[in-house]
Amino acid sequence: MQIRLTFSIDADGLLTVSATEQTTGIIQQVEVKPSYGLSTEDYALMLKQGYEHGEEDLSNRLLIAAKIKAEQLIAQLESALNLDAHLLDEDQINALKVCVRDVKQKLSIQDCSSIQKACDDLALLAQPFAEKRIAHAIKQKFQHQTI
Repeated sequence: MQIRLTFSIDADGLLTVSATEQTTGIIQQVEVKPSYGLSTEDYALMLKQGYEHGEEDLSNRLLIAAKIKAEQLIAQLESALNLDAHLLDEDQINALKVCVRDVKQKLSIQDCSSIQKACDDLALLAQPFAEKRIAHAIKQKFQHQTI
């Protein structure tokens, strides 16, 4: 015996569960209405508020995501500099540190596009350093081997 279960939830939170016995095709269906203690008017108000604040919520989400990305980028670069700063000259190190400071300053102004732009600039500036790190790691791995 094989039974196929189907779950669906509509916009009002109504859960419908259908069970179909595959060999006979017999279907049984149950609807489960949420009982959160909310009235139809409460649902309507919540939906209305969701529509009214949707753009603001999206902007906040994008800002938080940009901040997280910036903080991760900074942490990764600072860790890489602690391990492999010897691969760069003083001017390159200083340029990266200045760019990191710029990203940190952008984090305080709460502007998503400024944070993203600063992160893009930092990533572009750090690209040659990343390439040097990869080349150095490969060289270290294979320095005593002949191919």
